[in-house]
Amino acid sequence: MGSEMCIRDRGGVVARLWVRDEGGAAVARRVVSIGSPQHGTDVAALAAEVAGSCPTACEQLAPDSDLLRALNAGDETPAGPAWVTLRSTSDRVVTPTESSRLDGGLDLVVQEFCPTATTSHGDLPGDPVVLAALRTTLLPAQPRIPQDVRC
Repeated sequence: MGSEMCIRDRGGVVARLWVRDEGGAAVARRVVSIGSPQHGTDVAALAAEVAGSCPTACEQLAPDSDLLRALNAGDETPAGPAWVTLRSTSDRVVTPTESSRLDGGLDLVVQEFCPTATTSHGDLPGDPVVLAALRTTLLPAQPRIPQDVRC
């Protein structure tokens, strides 16, 4: 599971690299990250430790990797797009779950809207909070906290 997770779940990190290094700031209106290990995940570090090594994508998502240290130095949400992060405190893949948060972005946590939710990492894309947040964060206006969440 470790290296598979690392390859599949790095979209938010790749989006940030694109904004920072590839001109994405001039193109993107929003960057919405759903359960992405922006500051790494202990699961990647554990996969590397248990297996002795893991693919480069996995190593890059370990906390304090060279890639993440450089990406998180300075402004985590550079000018251009509006930044939104969505996460669940029940995520057991991106740990600690605060790793998904970006300084300067709108940070939405499933359990702030639905306190008893047990949304796992894999369930985030279909979670009612995430779906409601997508409706309010992808509009032309500035991203806002959803008001119409049904738990």
